[in-house]
Amino acid sequence: MLGHLNALHDLRVESFQPDFVVDIEADQMTISEVIERCYGQIRKIGYRFGPTATSKLLHILQPALFVMWDNPILDHYCKINSQVSDSGKGYCTYLLMMQDIAALVSRTFQNPSDYLNTQLQYSPPKTMAKYLDEYNWITITLGVQVPPVWHP
Repeated sequence: MLGHLNALHDLRVESFQPDFVVDIEADQMTISEVIERCYGQIRKIGYRFGPTATSKLLHILQPALFVMWDNPILDHYCKINSQVSDSGKGYCTYLLMMQDIAALVSRTFQNPSDYLNTQLQYSPPKTMAKYLDEYNWITITLGVQVPPVWHP
């Protein structure tokens, strides 16, 4: 699996190309296929290693690409898109949805993660994937309304 992760090295959630073909150990695969394989391999580690742990481990290994999820976030996006599921293919669909959200944010705010890292003085800086995770966690898992009802 190390060869698969190395093929994803430098990729970012906001810009990866799912149909781009890479060579891994004399085999050609699309980026989507590599993501699916990585998710599937980690997901089947064993008992009590579910979708949350799988996405967290992937995020630790490639923090700019993999957006974490938990069961409420997974359930939420399954309702929006039936192709999202606890599988490699379903997780890749989720990442593509996160890419769309990142693109929307980037159209509104130029370099949003750089801006937030500077303003909030994060060291080390957070990736867009981490900001997307935090947004999902706050709005979906915790159910916080954004903007809050008290916001003018």
